Amino acid sequence: MLLAEDESGLRDLLTKEFQRSGYTVLRAKDGKEAISLYNDNRDKIDGIILDAGLPKLSGREVFKQIRQANPDTKIIVVSGFLKTDQRTEFKDMGATAILKKPYRVDELIREARKYFENT
Repeated sequence: MLLAEDESGLRDLLTKEFQRSGYTVLRAKDGKEAISLYNDNRDKIDGIILDAGLPKLSGREVFKQIRQANPDTKIIVVSGFLKTDQRTEFKDMGATAILKKPYRVDELIREARKYFENT
């Protein structure tokens, strides 16, 4: 899976917990790195956890580019600051799920298992 999260502490925690749950985790700290990792590893990525508020390239733009490359990619969007219209836009673009920060790590792992392992 690809984890695109700019908060280093949260990125480290999620990486550790997802690895403990059996996932191989590719980590991106910003939108440009997320696109690069996706393009280099798309055949190994079963799903993406995407922070909507990434630097360098927004989560929205990352989402659009990945969906253009593969419309079937499973993407869970996470954010603490999504307005109703932004949430609607992600849903309309085909977000697999949307979680509001703060979320519980076990909740995020449960969502990932639900969607990523059924591909």
